[in-house]
Amino acid sequence: LICRDRDMRRVFQAIVDMFLVVGRVIVYLFLFLLVFAAVGVRMLSSAYHSSTTYDSSLDEMSYWGAFNNIGNALAVLFTLVTTENYPGVMMPALRASNWTFVYFG
Repeated sequence: LICRDRDMRRVFQAIVDMFLVVGRVIVYLFLFLLVFAAVGVRMLSSAYHSSTTYDSSLDEMSYWGAFNNIGNALAVLFTLVTTENYPGVMMPALRASNWTFVYFG
């Protein structure tokens, strides 16, 4: 059916092209997050293990150990991309060093 009708072939080709472009964007986003996850593990792993004061209003306790490994860091960075719980993720690192605003900014 797709091979016979010229208009259907164009629609199908447009859908395939769209999936290829979206797939490429997803791969670029994953690589970008992977680089930032590696930098975050290197820079921030100690900030999420320290015994800083706990602020229950930000629910920081759930992010302790967030930068232990690449997998956890990718999950946290994906959360930050969706702009969910941004202060809860950022505040433990910001308490450890004021220069972490460069990473989170």
